[in-house]
Amino acid sequence: WDEVEAYYGEEETESKRQNARLWGVVYVSEGPAALLSGLVKNAAGNALEGATVTVAQTGASATTNNEGRYTVSTTVIGTVTLEAEYPGFNKVNTELEIAKHDDEVEINVADLVIS
Repeated sequence: WDEVEAYYGEEETESKRQNARLWGVVYVSEGPAALLSGLVKNAAGNALEGATVTVAQTGASATTNNEGRYTVSTTVIGTVTLEAEYPGFNKVNTELEIAKHDDEVEINVADLVIS
């Protein structure tokens, strides 16, 4: 990571972070907890019980309930990648931005559709 950091060291912060991701370097900023919640469903619109939703940057995960709903906590600030998996379906990834905040915050994520 230090070679990547040095190579992009003269770039603006956001550009450096974006280019470093190409090499597998991810910058994680931590802050107060953000509770991410949402619904996982299949392409037909049916809720999926037992799907796993994971925050890629930290490995924090949750399993959907009988209504297909999940809540997972993260302290990452900035770009967060959520991965949703369900047996027999392709994994789906979605990125969202978590703005800097001072207190715990709840964020409703758009439906994750697994096909």
